[in-house]
Amino acid sequence: MGFLSGKLRSKPERKLSEPTYETPKYGEQSVARHYAQHQPSKFGPHFQKGPAQEEIYDRRANGEKMLPGHPDLRDRAHSFHQPRQHHAYCDPFETRPPKWSNQMKAEHKRYHYSGDNKTSQNFQNEADMAIGHNLPVADRHPFNPSHGPILQTGIAAARAERMKQNYVVQGREGFVQKYPQSYKDEKALGTHHRQIKERRQAAATRRDQEDTLQIKYATWTKRAELAGNSVS
Repeated sequence: MGFLSGKLRSKPERKLSEPTYETPKYGEQSVARHYAQHQPSKFGPHFQKGPAQEEIYDRRANGEKMLPGHPDLRDRAHSFHQPRQHHAYCDPFETRPPKWSNQMKAEHKRYHYSGDNKTSQNFQNEADMAIGHNLPVADRHPFNPSHGPILQTGIAAARAERMKQNYVVQGREGFVQKYPQSYKDEKALGTHHRQIKERRQAAATRRDQEDTLQIKYATWTKRAELAGNSVS
């Protein structure tokens, strides 16, 4: 009779049989499979395609020619969707990865080279900006037709230096977003962020210098037109 229904069971209860198990002899035991532990990714949020891109970088570095349209280049682009996800740093801080890949070294070198090396053109840009700032163009000074081209050169120089600083900011920010824990400790990471701030301030200074030269050039242009000089 069933415990809940009160009806007779149509089939007898099945009895569980004891399993027949023999202890394997020494050396015949099955080997337990060891699964690889999940390693924290060195890539930050929004860089899920990082490993695939790094594979392509290494293959090209080893001499493989992969022209645009190559099937292995498909589905390698990062996708970015708002809102931006910020990386959650581990506590205590640890370096990821302990050893940088060739692609990481190349990306790091790219922005460092642009930011730390001053070429002859950079020194020339500094001189052109200084010359432009020192030109007297106000109404109380005699009009000089040669000041216009000099001011244009200074404007172009300030713009070039601003773009250089912005390029370094872009490279540094991109690197730390892509590899957020690639630095040896929190102090090094803080230095990196401080340098980003300083470069951004330098770019803002170049923007102000460019705007000042633009104003001076507009003043010179107005006086040139009143003096009957053609302005190109």
